[in-house]
Amino acid sequence: MEHPFIHYLTEIKNPSREYYTLTYIAHELALCQKMLVPYSPFYYIVKEKLAQSMRKALMKSMLRCIKN
Repeated sequence: MEHPFIHYLTEIKNPSREYYTLTYIAHELALCQKMLVPYSPFYYIVKEKLAQSMRKALMKSMLRCIKN
């Protein structure tokens, strides 16, 4: 995939890049779902599931930073 932001994320050495990547992917998926069926029940399910995954990833990353 030739996408500038994805390419940038694969090359940076930032310890939080997983969080940035999840945020970007979740944003893109939510936009796609919104374009297909705006404000459908499935849109809210996907949005909440992605938000939950991002929160978990952020908490893991923050705990890892605290432990180090």
